[in-house]
Amino acid sequence: MPDTVNTGGGAAIEGSVETGTFIGRDQIIVINGYSAEQLETVLPRLREVLAHPQAVLQTDVARARLTVTAPGAPPVTLSERAAGDLLPAAARRADTATYLTAVQVNPRYGRWARQFVPLAGALITAEHPPGWDEIPPEFTELESVGEGAQRHIRRLRLDDITEATARHPALVLLGEPGAGKTTTLYRLLLDAARAALAGDADTVPLLLPLADYRDHPSPHAFLEARWRQAVGTPDLAEHLRQGQLLLLCDALNEMPARDGRDYRERVGDWRRFVSEWPGNRMVFTCRGRDYSEPLGLPQVEIERLDDGRVQDFLNRYLPPEQAASTWKQLRDAPLLDLVRNPYYLHMLTFLVGQGGGWPGNRAALFDSFVNTLLKRERQRGHPDWLDERALRGAWSALAETMQPLGEGTRLPRAAAIEHLPAQVATPDGPVVTSPATVVRLGLAATLLDTELSTQGVEQIRFYHHQLQDYFAAQALLARFQRGEDLQPRWRQPRHASEMPDPGPLRPDEPLPPPPATGWEEPTLLATSLAPDPAAFADAVRRVNPTLAARGLRQHGNADAAITDAVRQDLLGLMGDPKVHRRARLAAGEALGDLGDPRFEALEVDGRRVLLPPLVTIPGGPFRMGSGRWEVWWLARRGFPAQDERPRHRVQAPSEALAKQQSERAMNQPAYWNDERFNPPSQPVVGVTWFEAQAYCAWLEAHWRAAGSRCSRPLAAGEGVRLPTEAEWEKAARTPANGRYPWGDRWAADRANTAEGQVLRPSPVGIYPAGATAAGVHDLSGNVWEWTLSHYQAYPYDPNDGRNNKRSNQPRTITVTGLFSAIFCKSRVKIANSSCCRAI
Repeated sequence: MPDTVNTGGGAAIEGSVETGTFIGRDQIIVINGYSAEQLETVLPRLREVLAHPQAVLQTDVARARLTVTAPGAPPVTLSERAAGDLLPAAARRADTATYLTAVQVNPRYGRWARQFVPLAGALITAEHPPGWDEIPPEFTELESVGEGAQRHIRRLRLDDITEATARHPALVLLGEPGAGKTTTLYRLLLDAARAALAGDADTVPLLLPLADYRDHPSPHAFLEARWRQAVGTPDLAEHLRQGQLLLLCDALNEMPARDGRDYRERVGDWRRFVSEWPGNRMVFTCRGRDYSEPLGLPQVEIERLDDGRVQDFLNRYLPPEQAASTWKQLRDAPLLDLVRNPYYLHMLTFLVGQGGGWPGNRAALFDSFVNTLLKRERQRGHPDWLDERALRGAWSALAETMQPLGEGTRLPRAAAIEHLPAQVATPDGPVVTSPATVVRLGLAATLLDTELSTQGVEQIRFYHHQLQDYFAAQALLARFQRGEDLQPRWRQPRHASEMPDPGPLRPDEPLPPPPATGWEEPTLLATSLAPDPAAFADAVRRVNPTLAARGLRQHGNADAAITDAVRQDLLGLMGDPKVHRRARLAAGEALGDLGDPRFEALEVDGRRVLLPPLVTIPGGPFRMGSGRWEVWWLARRGFPAQDERPRHRVQAPSEALAKQQSERAMNQPAYWNDERFNPPSQPVVGVTWFEAQAYCAWLEAHWRAAGSRCSRPLAAGEGVRLPTEAEWEKAARTPANGRYPWGDRWAADRANTAEGQVLRPSPVGIYPAGATAAGVHDLSGNVWEWTLSHYQAYPYDPNDGRNNKRSNQPRTITVTGLFSAIFCKSRVKIANSSCCRAI
């Protein structure tokens, strides 16, 4: 920029304005050395520029500046710091339009300092995660479909979050750590601010970080405090009454609470707040695994990045050749599954751009990321630079202090300094660590961040809550190595007698996971960071086998003995009726990820084959079909069942039936990239009759090829096929011909149906009391099942052609899964095309 700026309007400023501030009639530059009064002067001028329909925001990433231009308006150039300082300046002006103006240029919300790797250099700005426009995620809404007995859950793919916010005035957005939940709220905030400033809407958006909901007596009091801090106008009550607010409530799982009971009460307060102020729009976010206390709102989930989105991200932030080579290496690597998470992909891209190594797991990714940031700061030559081992120890102590208060915790700067140690032990002896210096260096390395509280007090937090998890993992590991008892940090409610009530659930609201301890993520990271991962995982296993399984799965190269021990513990949890189904469900999903030992794994012709265990169902006569009263009862509930009459005597042959249904780990048809329906331990869903038949043929061929290497070879004359109607029904009844596998009386805790609110297929075997006498699982509830037979009226005759495999007539499906309990008796059938994909 020249030393003399001629504004063309009769005013000029002498001297360099590269690092200064100039506010003229035809140009505004705010870089450094500005006052609060100057910022307040800039805001109305900036508002005029942004209100123009052709306004353009241009970023200079290298110098961390933003320029806003519009035809006929003076350009406005802001430094990153000045743009951030406009929000408190707007609150002092106490004007809603001014607040909306400041929101649009705020670097935290707008992400205008985007990451990039110049072709000629190796610079990546690590301060700002990727913006929304770079890789828009996909969303899935859970919708309740049908009434009464036929109610079930449908999952709707959404291209944009606004599709859901247009349908529901309040909802909760769920996703894994780093999936983009907060970024989604930022996008909603910006869109609403632009619309309101342009006069297209009268809704005022406001971000409410629930990690700050600490000493406020109610949600309303918290809202008032945030409104005063951000907007500053006296008309909050009027906006609430008129339904003119968009409240973006971030991170329910980070909301501070004294204990589990206090947390449930606080969630209940928010549930009541939503119902008390209809007309206002509200979006909550929460980690999916931590959504243990539901809000009673529609749920939307953020999907993981598909291959196209991962490649798009790499192409945007890496030179073409480097992007192509990175994708080539990533495509067939286990790391691909990890970096389908946007935050992890951001870190990997940063490391690749800096010439870093290829991490083997999530903990190694964090390690490399933090090491690279520290190397960058060391090379900048800070005069007060400290031993990096001591810095890590100090930040770990801070993270451990914050962790019980909630992930994403903020502390006033003075409190953060107070909690930091004055010295840290290292292998070479203690190192003096000035707490103020530790904070400053953490901010410089973008490991720490600052923001203002509702009282205007500067607060310190970790830049991303997963960085807090990472440093808390270091502290956890240090305590483990000192032999301290960490069991209280890992213990979760397990048995039905201790599991808290999740509260009222909507029809489309799934049963939540068990309550979190708050130490799950640090424990998972610590498993991989530990010098002896097996010893650490074994300590976790003794208290929480499910958490131990997740840690071993993330580590990726687990000790066989400890892995087997964890698997047996998980099977024990799944098979114990005293364990609450929330805990059994979590254990079953963890077992599927770790590898289910109930299936015999063999390699046949270079392909891994899983053989199901078999049980023998003795042949003999039984009473098939439904009686008159049962058919009448079903018809009254909207299900025509006349073809199930009459009850009649049938002779069924002896058969060997798979003890567990075919799990998704055994074969992957195409339904099947829906995360709710494709965990390895769940039954395969979405298959046609022809695909089921093809799988039987494939399994038979490989089973025969395995020969004597398997524990139960196929004998001469034996084959693998779907059961006939009669064979299925006989297997599903009790030996005394009971209506359900366990008898004639319905028991909701013995089968996965809509009444249990699981609302998705469950892992095979987590309803042990619902197994048949022979030990076959899930013949009542969970999923629909194809049979070999055509759909024909009774009486059943095995010789009338109904079991002809080559016919194209509609086939019989046994309807016992996911719908109401009335479908779970051992004889409810429907006709369906052989090409239909059944769940």
